[in-house]
Amino acid sequence: MKIKFILSSIYSYFFNYDIFISYTRSNGKAYARKLYEHLTSLDYTCFIDNKEAPPGGSLDGVLMSALKASKTLVLIGTEIALDRKYVQLEFKEFAKTSRPIIPININNAFTHERLESEPWKIIKERDLIWLDETASAVTNGLPSPEVYEGIQNFYAFTKRNVIRRRWVTVTSLTILITSIFAFFQTMDARAQKKVVLAQTETLKARSDSLQKSNERLIVEQKSLEAKTKEAFENAAKAKEQETLALENAEQAKKQQLLAEERIKIAEAEELAMNANAQLNEDPELSILLAREAVKVTPLPLAIAEDVLRRSLKESHVRTTLRWKKEMVLRGLFSPTGKQVLTISSDTARIWETQTGKAISRHPGTALCLNGGIFSRNGRLIATRNEQGNIDIWEAETGRTVSEIKKDFFERLTYAVFSPDGSLVATGGKETKLWNPLTGKKVLTLQTPNGNTSYLCFSPDNKYLFASYEFIDDGCIWEIASGKVITELKTDNQISGAEFSPDGKFVLTFSNPSLNVKVWNPLTGKLVSVLKGQHDWITSASFSPDSKSVIASSEDGTAKIWNISTGEVIASMLGHTAGVTDALFSHDGKLVVTTSKDGTTCLWEKAGRLITKYHGHGGPVNKAEFSPDDHSIITSSADGTSKIWEVLDEKANILLPTTGSVFNIDFSPDNRFVATADEDNKACVWEIASQKIVSEFIHKGSVKSVEYSANGKILLTTDDNRSGPSSWYIWDVQKNKLLTKGHLNPNGKLALSPDNKGVLIADTALTIIDIATGQQKMQRRISDAIKDISFSPDGKYFVTTSGTTAKLWSSSNGTLVSTLRGNTFNLNDNSYRWNIHARFSSNSRYIITSGTDNTARVWITGSEKPVMVIRGDNGILTDADFSPDNRLIATSDDDGTARIRDLLTSKILVQIKAHKNSIDRVTFSRDGRFIATSSYWDGTTGIWSTSTGSSVEKLNGLIRGKAFAPDGKFIATVGDIAKLTRCESCLTCKELLEIANRRVTRTLTADERKQYLRK
Repeated sequence: MKIKFILSSIYSYFFNYDIFISYTRSNGKAYARKLYEHLTSLDYTCFIDNKEAPPGGSLDGVLMSALKASKTLVLIGTEIALDRKYVQLEFKEFAKTSRPIIPININNAFTHERLESEPWKIIKERDLIWLDETASAVTNGLPSPEVYEGIQNFYAFTKRNVIRRRWVTVTSLTILITSIFAFFQTMDARAQKKVVLAQTETLKARSDSLQKSNERLIVEQKSLEAKTKEAFENAAKAKEQETLALENAEQAKKQQLLAEERIKIAEAEELAMNANAQLNEDPELSILLAREAVKVTPLPLAIAEDVLRRSLKESHVRTTLRWKKEMVLRGLFSPTGKQVLTISSDTARIWETQTGKAISRHPGTALCLNGGIFSRNGRLIATRNEQGNIDIWEAETGRTVSEIKKDFFERLTYAVFSPDGSLVATGGKETKLWNPLTGKKVLTLQTPNGNTSYLCFSPDNKYLFASYEFIDDGCIWEIASGKVITELKTDNQISGAEFSPDGKFVLTFSNPSLNVKVWNPLTGKLVSVLKGQHDWITSASFSPDSKSVIASSEDGTAKIWNISTGEVIASMLGHTAGVTDALFSHDGKLVVTTSKDGTTCLWEKAGRLITKYHGHGGPVNKAEFSPDDHSIITSSADGTSKIWEVLDEKANILLPTTGSVFNIDFSPDNRFVATADEDNKACVWEIASQKIVSEFIHKGSVKSVEYSANGKILLTTDDNRSGPSSWYIWDVQKNKLLTKGHLNPNGKLALSPDNKGVLIADTALTIIDIATGQQKMQRRISDAIKDISFSPDGKYFVTTSGTTAKLWSSSNGTLVSTLRGNTFNLNDNSYRWNIHARFSSNSRYIITSGTDNTARVWITGSEKPVMVIRGDNGILTDADFSPDNRLIATSDDDGTARIRDLLTSKILVQIKAHKNSIDRVTFSRDGRFIATSSYWDGTTGIWSTSTGSSVEKLNGLIRGKAFAPDGKFIATVGDIAKLTRCESCLTCKELLEIANRRVTRTLTADERKQYLRK
């Protein structure tokens, strides 16, 4: 401790400050800085704080250290500084020791009163002598000479900087003395060295002894190493056993996962079989089970996807509209068919037909449950609100346009738009006509005692039928005059009425008389009484041609009568409970009926049942055809309305060509389709509008059409019987001919993949530049060409003729390889074989098929086939690669199609597609389906490549590309060209989305227990 004190004292003496300057920055900064600079120039070490001290009751560490290290405190005593807390703290802290303090009295700041207060009374107690200074000196920042002199005179000790220089001199002398002392020490060390050498000899002897001991230790160490090695080997064996145990555990885990996967597959297969078993009995349950089967495995099983596709097709449901568990009284299509209206007891809702998306809603209910709820353009709807008035509101927004107000004690019982939408008729104690846009009354028709029970307009807006509660008769009003022109004398209160579409008749039906009466509305004469129902009649309506009437009954039947004869011409017998509604389609070819048994039936007009729709969980109240007859909407007590597909044919597009169609091709963007017509035309049709957008006239029947890869060019050929046949290249965007040329009867053409050239094969192989019409390459040939095809990469083209196929270079026309083995003769019926050569999509392989009952697969550029496929039960007629180049599809003349693995030629799927020979087989664009076509039965089939199950059966043949690029349509030709919408070709994800929209319920607890074992 004494040494530490001495060292600290020495450090303080030589390295601390001479002077600590205490001041306030507010009015003493410049003065203090000038004083600091002057004292420093005189070789004094000074401390001056360059920042304002923080407010508070203590000093920071820097100031405290500087105070302790300073020998003298110089206090710049301005009045402000003497009042500052931190200046007082600096003074008080320094005054704790006996170190000298030099106060500078600025402008007599040390008053008697101040020297009596803390801490300044120390100045008085110690009788400190201060230096006086003027206020102007502080203001100007210039200390007076008296202050400088006073501080210098105050010091009676040596300046620290001088002391430092003396210290350096003393240190140098000390080092010199120490060096002399070290010299003598070195001399003494040499003497000591001799002693050390003697001691070293002694240590060497001891080292030899230690070495012998070390050798013994080495022997012992080797023994220990051997034992350690053995221990390591044992540990390694244990590690191997542990690794083996882990591998066995991993293998067991894999086996467990495999077992679990097999269990899931088995569960999915069982669910798929149960779903398949329910297809006809309960299509909605089939969808629910198929949906579960698809979800069981991470990748849906093909069998599960197939049954989901079949159950959706069988169910016919397009969309389910659900709100809450209350009865839906009616569902109606808007006049445009783009929207549907559903009506419950307290709310009307508008939905988008295509998606089932809710568009708008309006509180209230309808007083008319037929099409009269909508205005003619479908924009306005009439419903009764909670106050009993009639709201006219916008379908798109639900916004009220006008309100038709009833009389105070009146109860409105009916409201219906006129066919032209200009009027709304309401029924209550009076029948009134209103302007729907303003809500103002147009006309009042004085009615008999009793509220109106039914109203309907004639199609020409001239007449209004009205019936009344508790009165058996009905009236025909002339709207222009506001007078009754005829009265219809019925024997019972009228339950419903309707004008015929041609306006010549009006029908009424009454209960319990159980008949339908047809009247002349202008004369009131009874035309016909239609009998045959055995229970209450629930609906009656005319056929579109006004020649027939259909009525439904609680007896479970619907009947159609001929008006002129009164005879029943058809009976619909298919429901197990009362029939609640029956009506004709707009084209009069179909009939729909609904029933309390929860089903809806679609019939031919003759009474043949087409299909029965299952899916509602309660009685079905009403049904209506969409304006295009493609769909039906039903409403049910289960709280839903459903939109059903009417017929698959309704979703198809028939192109109204004037003759047979020989060939068809889709544009790459899916917007257009080109047809090769018998009547000397190639037509381009817009698929959406089904209208011709371009028409290219030829000199003979058009035999082929082909779009270029970019869709801008169309290649066509014709068969001119009175002259040479020709080929044509058309700009389909500008609707003009680019170039043309003559073609031998057996000549062939193909467009290059880069859209720049066309290959013509007749007496020569010629490639013509489309832009210029000039020859890019020509090579003379002697063989009759049967088929030509470009490779997808455009580097090669292949031709077939005689007994060979040949591969050529597209750039210069040189022969690359000759493919021998097939025969390509057409001595037999040409429809029996599809003689061709095709490239795989990656251009790596070529497949050739001919009349020799074989197909051969070649690697592009080689002359030896890597696979030879022979017809199994008949003649092999066609072959095609899958888009992913993994599969090959072949067809035989016994109607069988087979799908093989490209690498192994193993048959993966075998399909009995047709009863007779298949002349064409081709894969869909995504490879999930194949299409087969048979000239003999005139049909095309679509099949799953994974399971071989049937997806679609179509009338017509494949000529050209069967599938649209997006897979949504399948093109077939014959007497007409038809595009079939293939919703069954959707992906599994898309099928699930449709399934989720269609189902109205989930599996019940009992069904989950039965089918899911949960």
